Amino acid sequence: MSSMLDPTSFIMEHGSLVTIMRETEGGVTGAVATNAPSTTIFKTDLPSAVENYYKNMTLRFTTGNLSGKRRVITAYAQATKQITVAPAFSEAPSVTDAFIIGLDEYGDTIPTWTADADQERVMIQGARRALASGLDKTIAGILEASEYVGHLLPATTITSGCILEDAAGLRYYVDKIVSSRIDDSTSMKLASLSVLEEGE
Repeated sequence: MSSMLDPTSFIMEHGSLVTIMRETEGGVTGAVATNAPSTTIFKTDLPSAVENYYKNMTLRFTTGNLSGKRRVITAYAQATKQITVAPAFSEAPSVTDAFIIGLDEYGDTIPTWTADADQERVMIQGARRALASGLDKTIAGILEASEYVGHLLPATTITSGCILEDAAGLRYYVDKIVSSRIDDSTSMKLASLSVLEEGE
C-alpha cells in the first residue's frame, strides 16, 4: 500500500459498509388529558388499548409543577386511558402536563439505539497498524491504546457516542474522533473504536 494513496479512495474501496446507530431516550411519552385530574387519578393520551398495560411501571412528569416527580402506576383503564398512581402526588397535575413512563423502579428511561437511514463505509483496522506502508507511525500514538481504529470519510456523519454495526453484526462503540494529517496536504478523521460484546 502506498503512502500516497488517496484516503477517500482507500476507505471507499476497502471499507466495510456500517450502520450508524445513535442513542435515543427510551420510554413512552404522554400528557394529562381533560377532565379534572386529581393527585392519584387522571386521564391521559397514552396509546395502549390493553387493560393495565402500564401497571407497575413508573411515571415521571417532565413539565409543569410536578416536573421531576415520579410515582408507580397501579392501574390503567384502556377504555378511558385513565391511570391511577400511588402514593398520591403533592398536588394534581395540570391538563397538558407531559410525562414519560420508564421501565425501572426509579422512572428512569432505558436507552434505546436507533439506526440512521443511511449507511457509511469505514475502514476498520487494528489500532497499532500503520495508516499506510510509507508512514512511520501508528494510529495508537494518536488515539491512545484502543483496540480498533475506523478511518472515516471526510464528510462523515459519525460522531463520538455512536455504535457502528457491520454486515456481520459486530458492533463497535465510537469512543472519540480526531483528525490526523497524512502529509502536508492531506488529513483524515480517525475514530477510536471499542468492540461491544453481545448484549451490550
